[in-house]
Amino acid sequence: MSDSSLNEPREHFQNKAIPWLSDFDQDPDRALHDMLRGVASVGHLIGSDPDKLLLDWLRGFGPQSPYARLLNEALTRWIENHWGDPLLPDTGPGISGDATMTSLAWLRVIDTIAASPLPDPREDITPREYPLFGAATRLREKMLADRRFLDNMTEARSHDPQGRAWIALANHQTDRALLEEWWRLLSLSPDEPWYRGQYGLMGLRRLPPENPAFKDSFSKELAEGLGRFGEALWRRSREGWLSEEAARAEFSTIARLTMARGDFSDRWRGYWRHFAGRHRDGDLLQWLSISEFGSSKPGRGKSQWVQEPIWEDRVQALARSLKQPKKETIAQAKKLLVEQRHYADATGNTSFLVRTAGRFSGSIRIADPNQALTWARMAKGADPWNAHAWTNEAAALFSLGRRDQALGVYGEAILRFPENDVARNGYAEVLKSLDRLDEALAAYGETKERFPEDAVARNGYEGVLRAKQQRATGIKEEMPIYEPKARMDKSIQLKTTEWDITTGIRAKEGATLVRSPESSYLAPPERSALGSEEITRLVTDAYLIRRWAREGKEDDPWLNTGMQRDRARDLLAQLSAEEGHDPLVAGETGMLSLATGDRQRALELLRIAVERFPGSPRVRYALARAEREEAMATEDAAAMTPRQWKKLVRLDRHLFPLQWLGPLLFQVRFPDSDSALQGNIQELADWLRPGFASRNGADPSFYTWWRKAVYPLLFGAADLSERPDMGRIRGHARANYRALVAKEEELVYRHARR
Repeated sequence: MSDSSLNEPREHFQNKAIPWLSDFDQDPDRALHDMLRGVASVGHLIGSDPDKLLLDWLRGFGPQSPYARLLNEALTRWIENHWGDPLLPDTGPGISGDATMTSLAWLRVIDTIAASPLPDPREDITPREYPLFGAATRLREKMLADRRFLDNMTEARSHDPQGRAWIALANHQTDRALLEEWWRLLSLSPDEPWYRGQYGLMGLRRLPPENPAFKDSFSKELAEGLGRFGEALWRRSREGWLSEEAARAEFSTIARLTMARGDFSDRWRGYWRHFAGRHRDGDLLQWLSISEFGSSKPGRGKSQWVQEPIWEDRVQALARSLKQPKKETIAQAKKLLVEQRHYADATGNTSFLVRTAGRFSGSIRIADPNQALTWARMAKGADPWNAHAWTNEAAALFSLGRRDQALGVYGEAILRFPENDVARNGYAEVLKSLDRLDEALAAYGETKERFPEDAVARNGYEGVLRAKQQRATGIKEEMPIYEPKARMDKSIQLKTTEWDITTGIRAKEGATLVRSPESSYLAPPERSALGSEEITRLVTDAYLIRRWAREGKEDDPWLNTGMQRDRARDLLAQLSAEEGHDPLVAGETGMLSLATGDRQRALELLRIAVERFPGSPRVRYALARAEREEAMATEDAAAMTPRQWKKLVRLDRHLFPLQWLGPLLFQVRFPDSDSALQGNIQELADWLRPGFASRNGADPSFYTWWRKAVYPLLFGAADLSERPDMGRIRGHARANYRALVAKEEELVYRHARR
């Protein structure tokens, strides 16, 4: 950018010099990095928000200016160079990085891109002509390939780089490829913060229509999206982790803003009549109060809206035929799934597609496991929180002989669906086939313990036990010996290569930065090639093995609990050598240190990890847990910070009951905590009671299962409508402490994906 190109904006600033503009002209990469870190030399504009300055200058120069071109290129390179870096260079003391400044820099980049589509005098301008379209495209490529990076920085609704990135992607859509993403956000899935539903509506509103002629017409997809959003909020409030007041306020506000765009009041009234007809039964209509938006009475006559079709007879016939399939049968099945995909795209209702694809996958697995895998993944892609889709995928992989992959899928399914015995038995069966008999026995044993009536788990356990006994008889001298009651008391010393696990800063240098030729900006260190899926799989393996080797199992000579802990430690050593800056690794490392009795090591590591990953519920939970263990061991209440549990809930509302259960498990051990204990008991009992009192099978949701499991561990069959018996509750909590901790972990590991 030449000096002459700077004259116009300088006139806007009354001839006051803006040194940063000259810096940007000379070295765009270095100048942009300084601006994003908040250290740019901006003269009299000091104190202004960096992203607002970048946008103001973009407006001043114009979207077709050299400044716009340079900014687009510099932002594109910045995203490319720093994606995956947990700590940006030069954001902390010396050359180190700071997590808060890193996430703030990303927010500034994303907000600049999101707000960059400026008013343009040209008519029918397309997103490709927006000034920062190149940077938006690079952001989209990176985010869709790695969902966890920005998500790891999320701390609250006001500090959510991932959510803001969805806005940027919504504003730069050139096709309909993100439609499934918008429906997923609107469904408020368990791994997404509830407040991201609004971004799904933004995406639908900016989604290009299938027919360009309808560009400014009423969007049926947007209307269906608002209805689906209301349904999701209602379900979440019924589950108990989102208050009715917050859910209703969210829906009312967003519904009014959505319907205010354009003059389509008649069309909206028609949609709400259709919506009312779809929900004649139940209390959803009353809960949403849609009468204030239009008629809440079902419409009469033929509706212009997509109606739920009847596919059941075709599905049943095809499912039977797919057990011995012919080409025409498979073709008919594919045709039906295409119909259901179109319906899902139009309405956001994926239930038909998920059930049918899952059923077809199970039917054809023996005859054609490759096709079974394709359909299982179709179901899982449409609904990642459908347990049957996960177990179908794992079973198909196992049938194809891809046992390591099957093990990974089963392991993730156990975390997502801890109440699912099929996933647990499948995991154990794969371990058995891999000749990992110690782990298979532990896996079957835990399943048998949790599901006493499960014949598959009982038979599997007995089969593995016989195999181990036979092997012990034949090669007894090769079996490792573990002393009964022996506990590992040595601390975990993870292998360190070029990574320092306590700081997450790689020691080696020498990576290459994509930059402009004249830039003096130094490159960040080279990142590991280990993908997020592999990290998740290894951490999951370590978590499951740690649970199998928990205290209390040392009496069983066949479980080899010491070997299990060694295996978990080896897995984490493998992770630390490859990826020493991942919150899942940091959290699980702290938990394993805690499990082996090294509380101080756990506290030291986790306090550093919380500073590095302030938005990670896994790390926050591990620290809160370590502090509780330290307070219990030392009988010092000051060692535990009760607000850690409230911070955990602020990071992830799905962990709502832990704000009471976490402190309660410490308080029951000390008589002088009656006042605080009684408050936590009453709050938790009120939250647990609806699920515990519901009929078995009436509500198959995870939260109902969790409530039914936790309530008797604390309260037995007591009715807490009257004053609770504190002594009795203390006794229950002490006796069932480890079972309650296991339930804590299941809640955290199911929902907290960072």
